[in-house]
Amino acid sequence: MINLKPRALVVEDEEHIKDLLSYILESIGFEITGTADNGQTALELLQSQKPDLAVMDINMPYLSGTEVLKRCDCAKKTCIIMLTALTDEDTVKECLALGVSYFIRKDTPVPKMIELIKKTWENFYNQKTETIS
Repeated sequence: MINLKPRALVVEDEEHIKDLLSYILESIGFEITGTADNGQTALELLQSQKPDLAVMDINMPYLSGTEVLKRCDCAKKTCIIMLTALTDEDTVKECLALGVSYFIRKDTPVPKMIELIKKTWENFYNQKTETIS
């Protein structure tokens, strides 16, 4: 049987947040194809799995989220949502220039986080579909 669920990668070094994000993504119809707790593993998984969506922390061991994006030309084919505890305007600008679709703060209430992830995915998917047509 063909699996039509969009595939997601969760990249977060805090275990409880990684588990919460995995639960949220599964609850809205994503298949979790992998998780990573550092930037190096994230880079490897992004390149090998080519997920449809990745929710990625900015501050991680080994490579930051921005370093991962610089080394992987994945934002064109993967919807990247960055997760952050702090909002630094320069980092936001840099990530947007690297193709990030959206930012979500870690302190965002879960219902709002679900809404933002759904909306960001729908926008990315619709743009991707229009480009193919």
